[in-house]
Amino acid sequence: MIKPLVYIIVLNYNGYSDTIECIKSIRNIEGVIPQVVIVDNKSIDNSLKYLREECRDCTIIENEDNLGFAGGNNVGIKYALENNADFILILNNDTIVDSKFLLELLIGMEEKEVGVTAPKVYFHGTNIINSFGATKGKLEGVKNFAENIADSEEFNRDKYVTHVMGCCMLVRSEVFRNVGLFDDEFFMYLEESDLCERVVKYYKIKVLYKSKIWHKCGASTKKATIKINYFARYYTRRNFLLYLDKNTTASKALLIKGITLIKDIAYCFKYLQDKKYRMVIKEAWKDYISKNFYRSEKIQELLK
Repeated sequence: MIKPLVYIIVLNYNGYSDTIECIKSIRNIEGVIPQVVIVDNKSIDNSLKYLREECRDCTIIENEDNLGFAGGNNVGIKYALENNADFILILNNDTIVDSKFLLELLIGMEEKEVGVTAPKVYFHGTNIINSFGATKGKLEGVKNFAENIADSEEFNRDKYVTHVMGCCMLVRSEVFRNVGLFDDEFFMYLEESDLCERVVKYYKIKVLYKSKIWHKCGASTKKATIKINYFARYYTRRNFLLYLDKNTTASKALLIKGITLIKDIAYCFKYLQDKKYRMVIKEAWKDYISKNFYRSEKIQELLK
């Protein structure tokens, strides 16, 4: 029996400590021997130095610029496709994987109609679920089926979904060849949702409950005081509007944009003393209207 050729793409940007820990967990994978590709997104710390020392068993690709999540992963995906990958796994560098997670994802691929499989994602060091697949909400946003919920019997069954979190998704190579890669215009946030929109037109997406990973994406429980991530606020707003244009009818998109604008105005009054908040919301709408996508250099400078 010929085992499938699986490439794991791990994107690094100034995060060599997390990346190295992620790679160490990958080395414990059972049942499959993947090819690991680390794509460095023009890190400005000592990432490349430490990655070369600690990850000699990996292919390391150095990008000449920070291409974001979308563009950075696309570099790795293209490399895998050029090297005859059967399956390509997109994996965040701030994850720790279970030794059998990849084997379980591949078992899910035995169903030929399935084009993407994803694991049960926990917050790091807990049994609190970060993601178990997602679907569209009433206003076209992507809503997780489970988030900040303790694992239970309810989540001990596989599930067909329409969207999955981009922190870990196994994709058939033919899927990328047929529907395209991540849209570089998104740069970061919602690019995986846009990809899933294209995938579900031709394939099924499935979450495998026996496949497990842990994600260091922030606090595992809700905090009393929530600090606003201005970068995330800018890109999620700008990209949500782009996502609507690409994946919703014009009339529905117009309605949702109107509701979104009213909400944004209300929140700007709520955070009246927060000049940065108002600034990123304004820039997000401005850049969307002017079709200024990809990386926002202005936001990078303003939020230094």
